[in-house]
Amino acid sequence: MRLVKGRLFGKEEDSENKRSFLINEAAAKLLGWSDPIGKTIHFPVTDDGTGGEIVGVVNDFHFESLHSTIEPLVIVFTPGKWGINFIYVKSDPLRSAGLMGDIQKEFKKVNPDAPFEGSYLQTRYQSLYKNDYELKDVFYKGLILSVVVSALGIFSISALVLSLRNKEMGIRKVVGAENVHLFLLHLKPFAAFFLMAVGIGLPFVMYLSQKWLNNFAYHITLSWLSFILPAACTLLIILVATGYHAVRCTLVNPVDILKEE
Repeated sequence: MRLVKGRLFGKEEDSENKRSFLINEAAAKLLGWSDPIGKTIHFPVTDDGTGGEIVGVVNDFHFESLHSTIEPLVIVFTPGKWGINFIYVKSDPLRSAGLMGDIQKEFKKVNPDAPFEGSYLQTRYQSLYKNDYELKDVFYKGLILSVVVSALGIFSISALVLSLRNKEMGIRKVVGAENVHLFLLHLKPFAAFFLMAVGIGLPFVMYLSQKWLNNFAYHITLSWLSFILPAACTLLIILVATGYHAVRCTLVNPVDILKEE
């Protein structure tokens, strides 16, 4: 936390008899105070219902997932009254394998009757976005599958088009068509379908992407680059899948084709 105004809790300044609170910027905005330092608020955690003094304001930080906006927060100084609910241990990543068992042994020495429930902070953090991670995995697997199937389909269609237009390519070459012209002629229908697919699919992708991002209170802003790069990768896949047969078009021997006819 970054202190914006006032001070943090101190050992001498704060005690059980003198209530002290820290609030975040969202709480100060909700209360309508531009300078809340020294003002008194009443908080439900006080057993006697008495108020306490605001001694500091901290910056807004995320204590929930990014799906939610940052809510007003009051931080209470109550040493020795609430007990210890959680113990956070910062460890060396190289010791993470057997560390949980070591902590459990030490915990049982101090309080053998209490149940030990340990978890990694990273795991708890990821659980906030469990559904998002699962959705990402589904999209990744679907993306790989669709790219492979599409590439194989385009390659097969390209081979079929070449076999159907083999005679046409030979005749064009006889009348003086250049290799570059034959190469582009084979790619032309695939380029046309690519432009149609981009024109139809791009608006839907933009709409669905923005709708998904709206589930988060804090999210990135989509730029045109986010859509141009996938379209460019798709065009590259089409060129690779059809390039082999496009090169074969330029290598057609008109004499062999006319002999077959």
